[in-house]
Amino acid sequence: MRITPLILTLLLAATPAFAGLSGPDLRTAPRADVEAALPDAHPSAYFHYAERLYAEDDREEAITWMYVGRIRYLLHLHSNPVGADEDTEEFRKLTAAVMYPAMEWASDDIDMLIGRLDAALAWDAEHPNGFTPRDSFKAQWEHARADVQRLRDELHARRDDIRAAQEAERDGG
Repeated sequence: MRITPLILTLLLAATPAFAGLSGPDLRTAPRADVEAALPDAHPSAYFHYAERLYAEDDREEAITWMYVGRIRYLLHLHSNPVGADEDTEEFRKLTAAVMYPAMEWASDDIDMLIGRLDAALAWDAEHPNGFTPRDSFKAQWEHARADVQRLRDELHARRDDIRAAQEAERDGG
């Protein structure tokens, strides 16, 4: 089943209004207000914000925020392994519901995707993390960032192979 903007809108409507974010409503607040509050939010808020952007057809920006969320969620999980079962399950659900469909769309433009991964890494490095302070968990932060860096590097290294496979698939073979 393909996730359409309508389905994403419905999924977004079913999520809690604040989804781990104190302050502005992720679904309705101006983007600048949401983005100003995100550094102190639970990592799930980044995924819910990405859902909103995807539903608004700002898919490239949604990719960036999903990967910022992935970095911050992995940092949170690696920093809090005891009792993280609920957060781990939520991370799996968000990855399946938000990231997989968006990546299916993004895979058609590898250069854009690499650029969005770079943007996510840059944003994460430039903004504090008030939910799981990276200064307190430096090794875990580097591990979480390495996950996204590996994906970016793999896409870059295999860019031509990926394009050739996509072309072959479009040509029916």
